[in-house]
Amino acid sequence: MIRKLKSIDFNALVALFSQLYKLHYEAREDVFNIAQPITEPYFREILHSRFKFCYVYEENGKVIGAILIKKIHTDPYVTLKTRLIYEIYDLVVDAKYRRQGIGTKLYKFILDLAHREGADAVQVEAWAFNFEAIKFYESLGMNVKKFTFEQLTDNKIRRSTSTQMVRTITTTKLKHE
Repeated sequence: MIRKLKSIDFNALVALFSQLYKLHYEAREDVFNIAQPITEPYFREILHSRFKFCYVYEENGKVIGAILIKKIHTDPYVTLKTRLIYEIYDLVVDAKYRRQGIGTKLYKFILDLAHREGADAVQVEAWAFNFEAIKFYESLGMNVKKFTFEQLTDNKIRRSTSTQMVRTITTTKLKHE
């Protein structure tokens, strides 16, 4: 069952997001700290915000998935239109329950909500090292909107997988079109 986040969900959310951010830290320790991914003040902010919200997937009284969203109203600019966008900050399913359609249900729930509220789009950023997330979002019919490039200037930092990932996505997209 999908439901809105409740104040009793703090520990469950910390456990879920710890799984996700462990992957992030292991892939990019030059960017991410080892830390509790959700603090109590941030959790309270999500609970009471008009623009950030979270839904959880609960089964047998246990939270096993979550999707964290932010509503973004873009400002008009000479070359850009005003838009309402639902941005997925994080979507995570407990490792023991993956590949059972829970992430898809959470995504489709938000997609439907965004459609009902008149949003122009649902978007998400995925790190280049997170191949599973990229494949997942593509399987949902999402398209690459833009790329963020970086060049590391510190030779001590492990080389990013970004360049290979950009080539993989681009090649895959071109073959499918």
